[in-house]
Formats: sequence, structure tokens, C-alpha cells
Amino acid sequence: MKTFDDIELVEHFSELEDLRTDQGKRHDLQVVMVMAICAILCNANSFGAITRFAEAKLKWFEKFFDLPHGAPSRDTFIRIFALIKVKQFESCFLKWIAGIKKNWKGETIAIDGKTLRGSRDRKNNLGPLHMVQAYAVQAGLVLTQKTVDSKTNEITAIPDLLEALILKGTVITIDAMGCQKKIAEQIRAQKADYVLALKGNQGDFHRDVVKFLDKVVAGEIQREYDFVEKISANSHGREETRKCWAVSIDKQDVKEKLFDSIAAWKDLRTVAVVEATRIIKATGETSIERRFYISSLDANARNILDRVQQHWGIENSLHYVLDVTFKEDASRVRKKSATENFALARKVTLNLIKQNPRKGSKYNIIGKRQIAGWNSDFLEELLFTN
Repeated sequence: MKTFDDIELVEHFSELEDLRTDQGKRHDLQVVMVMAICAILCNANSFGAITRFAEAKLKWFEKFFDLPHGAPSRDTFIRIFALIKVKQFESCFLKWIAGIKKNWKGETIAIDGKTLRGSRDRKNNLGPLHMVQAYAVQAGLVLTQKTVDSKTNEITAIPDLLEALILKGTVITIDAMGCQKKIAEQIRAQKADYVLALKGNQGDFHRDVVKFLDKVVAGEIQREYDFVEKISANSHGREETRKCWAVSIDKQDVKEKLFDSIAAWKDLRTVAVVEATRIIKATGETSIERRFYISSLDANARNILDRVQQHWGIENSLHYVLDVTFKEDASRVRKKSATENFALARKVTLNLIKQNPRKGSKYNIIGKRQIAGWNSDFLEELLFTN
């Protein structure tokens, strides 16, 4: 018979500090958190839904927990999520992830921002919460999240996020907002590599790299490069061709200042351009777009293109799932700490589903959440096999 202590999450939740006063405290903090995670796992996307799930599944929960006062109230769930220290919850989350996967070498870790649109509090004149998230692409795991202060931007949050992670041997991909000299330096200091999208926020450096690569592609500059081309057709009647040119940057380029401020980019080894051509078969309409990148990796065009495509995948594998499957954008949780903690709880459940050993299951994430709600055996499988 499995017990409360067999749920690996319980061990990590034990580190959470219970800030409730003793008066009127009727439910154990760890129990409330596990009940909330189970509810979110089973399609509950609000505190009201969590409460209804706890009430409906009370007999099942009593298999594992002593619940002399029955199911917690909605106010209890809200109060606990509002009182939990966000950094403590993030620390518990990170330790849990570290136990799931030991070797991260070669992993692409995509870092990107996301706004929780429903968290806007017009009554108190507060904007929606914006977060930066780290996602391990090959493993399909969310690694952590950091809230972007309303008075700053992602540039200030990314260093804190990186510092919280074990990055050795991984490749960090970030969009243009995070293409900063200090961030590149920090990534290298943590023994990881970077592939950073380059845009106009880098001024003359961006201008020089774009001008250089455009001339390389056009054959106006005789420079060795590595090249790869990928052609794919999708179900929406489009054909996409992606080409990547990767040019190695050596010490002589730095010495001769091939680009403005080139020496300031720690261990810069490659500049690359990815050209995407999309053709709509029905109309023949064609669009061409070029994106530019800098990297500490060697000038291997296939490797660079793979990492770039993996970064784009964060939209479908994480952001889209959170919005469509977990209704994150529609969430009306607006108290700051509760919003952050609820967002992290969603990621706990997403990781539980992603780690389910039923590889090749006919059910997608929406289906698995539904089945978990209807079938207690499957819910136990998700909880006890991670």
C-alpha cells in the first residue's frame, strides 16, 4: 500500500515554511499542496475548481492522508498559495528537478519570457505578471521561472534565473532581449555555451554582423563557412525551407576588430544567419526572412540550426501548452505571490505528465489530464512514478 511519504513531491514540500498562525490551522501545509497539485493535474485551473476537486475526491485522498476536518476550503487554498514564499517554492522545485534528471550535458535550455495576461489587476492599477522561464527542450521539462519586476525588464531577471541553474555542458538559447555581453559572460562562467539571437538592440555590432553575413551569403566576401539546408512540409499546406550559414570567428578577427566591440563578447566563436523561406502551396505566396545569431559553439551549421529550431519550439511545447491546456492566460488569480506560486504549480503538473513512462501514449497532455481526473489509478501512476 502506497503512503503519503511515497510521493516524492512531499519530501520537497517539507521545506516550505508554513506562515499561517496556529489559531484556526486545520490542514497540514504539505497535504494542501499535494491536493492542489493533484487537482491542477486533473484539469482544475482555478482555486474554485481545486476546492471542488478536493471535495469530490475526499475518499481517495483519505487513502493517503489523515483528513479529520474534511477537504480544505477555497479560502484555505488561496491563503496558503498567497503566503508561501515564492523563492522557497522555486528552490523546492529546482531540487525536485535535479532528482529527476542527473545528466544535462548537451541539453538545449531555452530561456524566454511570458506574460500572464489574466493577472492584470485594474482595480489596483497593476499590470499583468511577466515571467522568464527556462525550458529543457530535449527532456521536455520546465526548469524554473523568475518574475520580471514591473520596473525592470527581462535583462535583469535572466542573470538570477541562470544563477539558479546547473548549466555545465548545456547550450543556452535566448532571444534578442537576452543578447547581452554580461549574460554571455555569465553563461560561459557557468561552463555552458550560448546561441543568442541578434537584433538591433546591439547597435553597431548588429549592423556589422548583418552586413558581413549578407555579403558572405551573396558571395561578395570570400570567407569559409559551414552550410546546411532543411526542407519540410506541414499539414497547413506550407513548405518551409531553412538554410543556415555559420562562419567561424578566430583570434585574428578579434584582433582586427572585424565587428564593433567584438572583443567584449566572451568566447564568441561563430556568427550565423538562418534564412527561412515559406511557400503557401495553394497560392504560391512566398515569404523570406533572415535571422542572425552569435554563439560560443563551433561553426557547425546543422548544430546551430538545430539549437535555433529547438528554441522556437518553446512556444509550442511550453507557452502554448500553458495557455491552451492549463488556461494560464485566462487565470484570474491576481494576488502577486499566489499568481507566481500557482504558475509554478502548473509547471509541477506539466513536468509530472511529461515524465509519465507511457511513451507513445495515444493521449496528449489534455487527454492525460482528463484521464487522471476520471481514473484514480492513472492519477496514482503520475504521482508515484516520478
